[in-house]
Amino acid sequence: MATATRNNNELIGALAATSAPAPFDPSPAAPSIVNIDYINDDVGENTGHIAEDGLTDDLRPTLSGHAEGAEGMELKVWFNTELAGYAVVDQNGN
Repeated sequence: MATATRNNNELIGALAATSAPAPFDPSPAAPSIVNIDYINDDVGENTGHIAEDGLTDDLRPTLSGHAEGAEGMELKVWFNTELAGYAVVDQNGN
């Protein structure tokens, strides 16, 4: 649990008042283990399981895996600063 305060500044920028500390939860607990079990190439000339250090021509391969203790959590995959995809963890951690 963390706390935050807010500063109320007057129009000229002088500090007028500071709010009382307010508790908040900055983020849910991270899952204990997140695994990508396999990556699948679904398009192009070569399809199927992509082995470790393998190559693909699929611009959006399918990732499959599990996250222990993360039911309902949203897992996101980023490519640089762009969201490539996401999935919500089910009750079995898939």
